[in-house]
Amino acid sequence: MSPLKYAFLDKKVNAVVAITCQGSDFPPVSVNYENLVTYADRLMDIIVNGIITNDFEWADYINFYCPKNGSVVTEGPLTGYRYAPIGQIRPKREPDIDLENFNRDDIRKQIEYGQNTAQQALKEGIFQEILALPD
Repeated sequence: MSPLKYAFLDKKVNAVVAITCQGSDFPPVSVNYENLVTYADRLMDIIVNGIITNDFEWADYINFYCPKNGSVVTEGPLTGYRYAPIGQIRPKREPDIDLENFNRDDIRKQIEYGQNTAQQALKEGIFQEILALPD
C-alpha cells in the first residue's frame, strides 16, 4: 500500500509536491555479497527505490483515470479517489555520500546537488499545473 496514494483520498489536498533523495536512475553496482553489511545495504537501496518508483507510478495511474476537475470517483476500482496534480523533485542519481564516514564538505555538496535538482525541476515546469490552481 502506497503512502502517497492517501493524498488522492484526502478531500483537503489540492495538489501534491513530492521530494525524495533517492535517484530515479538506478545503475547496477558491484557488491561484495560475502560482506553481509554491504549486501544488506544494497538490498535496502533496491527495496526503497522500488517503493518510491511504485508510489509515483500509482499516483500517475490515479491521475490518468480520475476526472481532471478533481471530483471524487464514485464507482469502479478508483472509488473515493480524485485527481490531484503532482510535482516531483527527484535527483537522477543517488546521493554520493558514505553514510558511515562523511564530513561538512560532503553535506554541503549534497545540499547543493539537491538545490540544483529542485531548480532544474522548476525550470522544466513540473509545477505549472500546481501553480495554476486557484487559491
